[in-house]
Amino acid sequence: MAAPKPLLMPVETILHAKRMQCAAGSVHRAVISIACQFWAGGATLDGFDESVAQQIARIPAGHWAAIKSPVMAALGDILPELATRYATMYATREHFKAVLRVNGAKGRAIAMARRKARNEEANGKSNSGGRVALKTPQVAARHTNPRACMTPQELAALPADNVPDARFFDK
Repeated sequence: MAAPKPLLMPVETILHAKRMQCAAGSVHRAVISIACQFWAGGATLDGFDESVAQQIARIPAGHWAAIKSPVMAALGDILPELATRYATMYATREHFKAVLRVNGAKGRAIAMARRKARNEEANGKSNSGGRVALKTPQVAARHTNPRACMTPQELAALPADNVPDARFFDK
């Protein structure tokens, strides 16, 4: 089976973060690259610290020391939100896969039963599975309301042109 497509990253979570609104260019680039790698890696917060962030951003140690505090502050706001969204999206995907798996099995079972019944019927065997053909009566029983002044048949037999000045009547 083919590998599933990667989950779409909610970029607005990163771009609309408060600390990203006024971030300098190098901080902005570092946060975006770290967040993208974080999402692609499964969005797990376990073991994520400053050294991992520096390795992901590929920034030299001297420059990292200058931008470390704003980058880590921004990541502290962004990464938990990304982890929550990733978990939600992944759980939704797995739920839909399970539903499709169950519904596919039901559909295959129904199709096989129908095919088997069709083959048996074509071969002259009786309809299996305990199904009985639906039999409807030729004439429905007449319903009478004991509290009504007239039966429905008597109402239908009344002439339509009996009261020509009536507001509602059929012609």
